[in-house]
Amino acid sequence: MDSEALSALAAAGGAAVAQAAGTDAWQELRRKVGQWLGRGQVDREARHLRLLDATEAALAGAGQDDGERTAQAQAWSTRFATVLESLDGDEREAFADRLRAVLTELGHSRADGPGWVVNGDVRAGDGSVIAGTVFGGVNVGRPFRPDPPRG
Repeated sequence: MDSEALSALAAAGGAAVAQAAGTDAWQELRRKVGQWLGRGQVDREARHLRLLDATEAALAGAGQDDGERTAQAQAWSTRFATVLESLDGDEREAFADRLRAVLTELGHSRADGPGWVVNGDVRAGDGSVIAGTVFGGVNVGRPFRPDPPRG
């Protein structure tokens, strides 16, 4: 798996955590991510479950603060990337497949496909934006108007 695909998968994972916190999907995502990050070690799983709980609490306390949601998405993206990068070859592929399956099950099926996840603000000057998931603001300027033809 190349570094671009790893980054996209990690970003999708981070976005999924930040998006699911406080929703009906949270408990299922929390359980599966805890298991995935725990990699079969009960103490490691418990540590990640505590981090997930802290994320949920931070986002609940932040209300509509997009900055906090962005920060949490980035933190989880980093955690996912760190785990994936620490694994070798086949083990990395297996864990990536498992993370993809978790995201797909929970409705984040574009975790490794075309498109992207934005953890921050998007500014578009041409009047349009295409994005999978944006945690931050979207500012769409007026479309560019060419000079009238001269002739």
